[in-house]
Amino acid sequence: MVPPAHAVDGSHITAMHLHASPSRPLNGVPPETMTLPDRCGVRLRPLEPEDEKLYPAFLAHVSPEDRRLRFFTASELSARQISEFTHYDPASAAAVVATGMEDGAIYGVARLHRTSAGTGEFAVLVRSDLKGHGLGRILMNRILGSAPFIRVQTVFGLILRDNVGMLALARELGFSCEPDPADVEIVRAHLDIRERRMAGVRSPSPS
Repeated sequence: MVPPAHAVDGSHITAMHLHASPSRPLNGVPPETMTLPDRCGVRLRPLEPEDEKLYPAFLAHVSPEDRRLRFFTASELSARQISEFTHYDPASAAAVVATGMEDGAIYGVARLHRTSAGTGEFAVLVRSDLKGHGLGRILMNRILGSAPFIRVQTVFGLILRDNVGMLALARELGFSCEPDPADVEIVRAHLDIRERRMAGVRSPSPS
C-alpha cells in the first residue's frame, strides 16, 4: 500500500519561506475566530513554523486508528516529520490550523500541496476527541479556497477504503470518489476547483 505523497515523508517539501504574521492572511487563509456547535471557540489561521512545538500535544490526542486512517500507518511521527509538516513553501503549499481560543492548542490541520502543474493533494486531521463537531468540514473548505493561490485547479486525495467519515465528507464537498486502480484498499477523491466555483462555492481571489 502506498501512503499519501506528503503523509509521512516530507522530503519533497522545500525550505520554509513563510514570514506571515498570524494577524494577516496567507494563500487566501485569513485569520478568523468561530464557535463550534459544542460552544468551543476556535481560531483559524495559516500554519506557521512556530506550531512545530504544538504538534506533539496535538498528535497525543490523535488515536492510533485515526493516525492509521490519515497516514496509512499507526506509527508515531518523528520530530523530523513534524518539522517538515510545519516548514513548507507557501509558493506551492497552503496549510490552515485550528487552535483553541482558551488553551491555544492545535485542534486540527488541513493542508494542500501542489504535486504537479495545476494539481494538488489535500490532507486533513482533527483531534480524535474533537471529531463530530464540523471542524473537519470547516478546515477542508478553507484549504480548498486556498487552491488558486498556489496555482492548483484540480485537487485530489488518497483515502483508505474503510475511512467512511472522510469519504462521506469528500462526497459532500463535491469530490468524485473512485477506487485506485493501483491499490484496492485506497479510494482516490478528485475535485475540479473550477467546477466548484461554477457550483456557487465562493473562494477568495488571489491578488
